[in-house]
Amino acid sequence: MLLLIACQTPTHIITTGEEDSPTESVADIPLESTPPVDTGPFPIASADGTPLAGYPPLTVAFEAAGSTSPTEEMIGSWSFDDGGTKEGLDVLYVFGDEGIWDATLTIDDGAGHTADDTVQVYVRSPDCPRTGDTEILGQTNDEELNEISGVVDSPLNDGILWVHNDAGDDPRLFALSYDGAIRSVVDLSIARGDLEDIGRGEVDGVPSLFVGDIGDNGRDNTAIWVHVVAEPTVDATQERTETELTPTATLTLTYPEGVAEDAESLFVDPVTGDLFIVTKDSSGISNVYTKAAPHSTSETELELVTTLDFSSEPLSGSLTTAATISPDGSQIIVRTYRQQAYLWERGEGSVGSAFAGVPCEINMPTEPQSESIGFSVDGTSLFTVSERTEVPINRTPLEARD
Repeated sequence: MLLLIACQTPTHIITTGEEDSPTESVADIPLESTPPVDTGPFPIASADGTPLAGYPPLTVAFEAAGSTSPTEEMIGSWSFDDGGTKEGLDVLYVFGDEGIWDATLTIDDGAGHTADDTVQVYVRSPDCPRTGDTEILGQTNDEELNEISGVVDSPLNDGILWVHNDAGDDPRLFALSYDGAIRSVVDLSIARGDLEDIGRGEVDGVPSLFVGDIGDNGRDNTAIWVHVVAEPTVDATQERTETELTPTATLTLTYPEGVAEDAESLFVDPVTGDLFIVTKDSSGISNVYTKAAPHSTSETELELVTTLDFSSEPLSGSLTTAATISPDGSQIIVRTYRQQAYLWERGEGSVGSAFAGVPCEINMPTEPQSESIGFSVDGTSLFTVSERTEVPINRTPLEARD
C-alpha cells in the first residue's frame, strides 16, 4: 500500500509491505549535526636547545625560536620525559641521569589551538673514559708512507704497528716500530684496489690481519673485498726486509639490494669473530654492516646492523674515517676527520645493542688528516697516524673520567 503525505517541502516516503504498518517520513527522523571544521590558522612550535649532548649534570638552554602564533598571545610550556616541566618559551633544564630524553615544547595561542615539537637530549654516561695527554712515540720519515689509512698494534710482535696506504699505492703492509721506522714491507698478492682500514682477529687460532679493500668514492663497485692475512713475524729492532704474502682468504662481500657504498672503517669482534664495516657518506649518514663468522671465500651479502647519523647530536662531527674495537670487545670506537671520536660501551650485549646507546665523545690529537685509529694490545690507549709524510706516531691513553 502506498501512502502519500502532503507537505510544504518535498518529503521522501517510506513504504512497507504490510497494509496496516505505520509509515514514517524521513523528515521526522532526527539527523546528527556535523561540527564545523576548524581551519585555523594554527600556531607552530619549533623547539631547540644547546647543548643537546653532554655529561651529567647537563644544563640545556631550550628555546622556542621559530615558533609562531596567529594571535597576539603565545604561551610556551615544556615537558620532559624524566618527569619534569617548565613554563615559558625559553627555559633552562638540568638532566641528572644518563640516557636519551625527549623535551617537548607546547605552544598555545590562547584561542584554543596548540602545537607541539620535540627535540632529543643525549646525556652521556658519567663513567665514559676520557683521553689523557698524547705521547709522540716517533715519526714517519719515508716518502712511501704518505697516505696511511689504517693502523693495528700487533698482538704477535711487541712494539710493532701494522699500517697501509689507501688508493694510489700498491697493495702492501708496512710493519713500523713505535719510533716510525719501517721494519718490514709485505707485498700482498692481490689486485690493486683501495685499502681503507685494517683490523686484527684470529682465524683458527692464528693471529690475523683483516685488510679492507672497501673504499669506493665513485660508488662503482659491485662488491668489496676483505683480505685475511696470517700475521708475519717481525722484530722491532730488525733492519728493513721485504716479503711477498698471499692472503689465507679473500672475503667477497656485497651490500644488500646490490647498492654500492663507500667505506673507510672496519673491525673484527674478538668475542664472536664477526666482521663489521662502517660506511661513509657526505650526508653524515653511516651504515653499519656485518658478516658473521666463520669466514669463507664464497660471496656473501652483508647484513645491515644499524644506521648512525654523524650530521647531528650525539654524533655531530664529520665523516667517518676509521674504527677499532678493544681487545676484550667491550669498547667500540669510530673516528672522524676532525678531533672527535666516539666510543660505545658494549656491556654484556651485542655490537648492535652497543650502537643503540649514547656514545662517549673522546678528543683525539690534532692531525693533518686523521684516517686511522687502533687500540693498543692491552686496551689502555689508542694509536693514531695521519696521512701525509713526516707525521707523528701518536699514542693517547684512555683514562677514567674524574
